[in-house]
Amino acid sequence: MGDFLMRSAVRLAVSALALSMLCWVGCHNSSGSGHGQGTLPVNGEKKALLDLVQRQFLWNTTVPAQVDVDAHATLPDLLEHLTAPARAMGKEQSGWSRLEKAKTSSSLSAGPGQGTGWGAIMELQGTKVFIKHAMPGSGSHRAGLGRGDEVLAAGLTAQALGQPSSSVQALLASGDFLNVFVGKAGSVRHVRVKKAGTGLVRDLAVTFDNFTYDLVPGASRPSIFQAGPNHKVGYLQLLEFQPAAEDQLRAAMRHFQQAGVTDFVLDLRYNGGGDLQTAELLCNLLRGTAAAPGAPMAKLKGNGNVQDHLFHFSVLPEAIHPVRIALITTGNSASASEMLVNALQPYYRQNLAIVGARTYGKPVAQEHVKLPHSDWVLVLTKYRVLNAQDHGDFWKGLPDAGFLGSSCAADDDLTHALGDPTEASLHAALGWIRNGTSPNGPIPQAGSTAAAVAATRTPLALPAGSNPNIPGLY
Repeated sequence: MGDFLMRSAVRLAVSALALSMLCWVGCHNSSGSGHGQGTLPVNGEKKALLDLVQRQFLWNTTVPAQVDVDAHATLPDLLEHLTAPARAMGKEQSGWSRLEKAKTSSSLSAGPGQGTGWGAIMELQGTKVFIKHAMPGSGSHRAGLGRGDEVLAAGLTAQALGQPSSSVQALLASGDFLNVFVGKAGSVRHVRVKKAGTGLVRDLAVTFDNFTYDLVPGASRPSIFQAGPNHKVGYLQLLEFQPAAEDQLRAAMRHFQQAGVTDFVLDLRYNGGGDLQTAELLCNLLRGTAAAPGAPMAKLKGNGNVQDHLFHFSVLPEAIHPVRIALITTGNSASASEMLVNALQPYYRQNLAIVGARTYGKPVAQEHVKLPHSDWVLVLTKYRVLNAQDHGDFWKGLPDAGFLGSSCAADDDLTHALGDPTEASLHAALGWIRNGTSPNGPIPQAGSTAAAVAATRTPLALPAGSNPNIPGLY
């Protein structure tokens, strides 16, 4: 695919930076609010930024034609102004296009999964807050938080937990709930939780810190389930599309290949996106016989001023040949996760199913571009992400009206561990693979009454001051 897709300092990611609903991190905003420190004067940096946005921003026709760069105190302020019309149209979200210092840029690396801060994903159910997932290795996990725990109260000190103002209901009513979970490494937060299963109430102290985690949990010994006499089903979780996950993905597929799996379940329920090249690799590992080598996989389409790019299917020795593929998703599944679903659907059609809930809805990609003669990196929305049939623009998530596959509504069952075949989403996926039907019916279309009822379970979003550069907020 040429130099464009070679791993380099310039990264191309379908990243869901506004997906701060993946609430496992929290820290100060590192995007910076002061003047640039590059070799150009600030005025020169602003003009360079304006030129790049006017030429390369996907929605460049929405950028104001006349801009007084000196009217904006900082480069981030200027960028916010230039992208504001696209945000007002719903085609861009705060944090998708952004500025980073080159030395701390979030350009995707080949390192392991890394995070900082709180370390857990939370969900609001009515007026109650539950832990969906505590990242292994994080302060939340070490403190004893687990899937399904209900958060009753939170505060900066242990003594605060006894105050009425620290209750979840009081914090939600005041709008202060999420602010408790934002802090620098070394910060300590105190939470009172009702433990899942036992109902015991415990007070826990969680230390915010830097942590690493497994991008492909269980890849060394991936699960295989029997879904009837003719279905040996491989199961794998993927937390992020990152280069560091690629060897694990290859190894897991070799294991499935040797075990003779006939079908596959990929759990993307908390996967907010990441590296397009990793998504391309996984598409090829799942190509099977559905797509011929060389068949188009996906297209990145720019605004006419930037080159479009194509992904094609290729032969990989570790690839498996599933008859049916079930992809478990939630509103936390975005970007590269959605690219993979969209790329596979024209080839698998009814033999591919989205199981769980509608995805987030981010059919665009960013690219990291070094601002000339400056120490700023511009992360800019540059491409629509389309499949081989030019299907994209799924702003309300997948499945949409043009989806060619199947869908099965299922709960993200917090009463069972991920990977447990009795957990509701995995159980539904295995059932669909076994008999091709959904016991709960299809995932409701966006805007329907059923979709509105399902939306009462709300992923919690970090406040605007959270750091968008930490994996987990892609």
